[in-house]
Amino acid sequence: MIHRSGWRDPLKELGWEDVFYQAHPLPEVALLPLLWESLNDTTSLPERSRISSLSELAIASDRYKGLEGREAVREAHLRYSATPKIMFDAR
Repeated sequence: MIHRSGWRDPLKELGWEDVFYQAHPLPEVALLPLLWESLNDTTSLPERSRISSLSELAIASDRYKGLEGREAVREAHLRYSATPKIMFDAR
């Protein structure tokens, strides 16, 4: 997913983020670091902000189509996930 052979810790070697986003300026790519962080046993991300699978990444990235910039996408995701969702009774 990051165009490199061999092992890279995406949470420690952060240079890939700029290069990969410049080549693929998509919300999916902007949110990849949140996916990696969510899969980390010692994550500090709030539970509601975590992205734990590629299908969750796809769903989350669809919300931010049209936003430009990695930080804008990430900030939008963190704000969205921090907002309490109102559940409606369908009765």
